[in-house]
Amino acid sequence: MSSDRILRVRQLMSFPDSRKLVVKSVEKRPIVRIGDWCIFKTLPGPQREYLFLLGRDLQFNSFADSKQKSIYEWQSSSEKKNDEIGVNCTWYTFEGQVKGSRKISMIGKKLAVIVHRFHPCKTYVCNLPPPTIPSCQMISYPDNVVFDVTPFLSKVK
Repeated sequence: MSSDRILRVRQLMSFPDSRKLVVKSVEKRPIVRIGDWCIFKTLPGPQREYLFLLGRDLQFNSFADSKQKSIYEWQSSSEKKNDEIGVNCTWYTFEGQVKGSRKISMIGKKLAVIVHRFHPCKTYVCNLPPPTIPSCQMISYPDNVVFDVTPFLSKVK
């Protein structure tokens, strides 16, 4: 047995602490982590089809640093950091979502993205609980999540 086993195998946090990380309702969280399901505003421009998209956070990156260093979470409450950090996501739209719509439906589908770029974290709106995934291209949410996200989306411009 190696002498560094205790460092390699130690538990990062207790089980009760890890349960606090799971998103169980629609909310704006102070810390967003890789794997979270979040709504982000889309950037204005002529190609803008939707006001917002749902994204599953895959990776964070700093725009300010030229070095590629891993970022596992970012603080949504830190204004300075939000300008410097971007997120790469698997993007989803909602059934019936049209240009200018501020509503979601119970069913969403994966959005085909040709160019993968880091989206600015300053466009973060809120977190959603993990959806049910009936197929690899579709997701679904219960009625209560669709209802609870409405106040957050009403502020999207």
